[in-house]
Amino acid sequence: MVDELPDKIHFALDSAVNLKQLSSYISTLLKNSFEFYFSGFQILSGNIFFHNENLVDVEIYEKDMKNFLDSEKSNLELLAMKHIEKI
Repeated sequence: MVDELPDKIHFALDSAVNLKQLSSYISTLLKNSFEFYFSGFQILSGNIFFHNENLVDVEIYEKDMKNFLDSEKSNLELLAMKHIEKI
């Protein structure tokens, strides 16, 4: 399976792009997307709770979680609202 990857890549690179399918894909992607800086959110939570993303087995204190949720309330509300819209 992995040994087939180079052939699959060459095949894909040699294939013609169907502009109608590409346009449809991009339209669908834009229709179902919204601005959310996920990597920044992930880094911030990693820095706060996991000691700059160096540890994973840590105790998270309720007051720290409350502070984080309060500080990120607008981002989390946007994320929740957009998910609810898609349901």
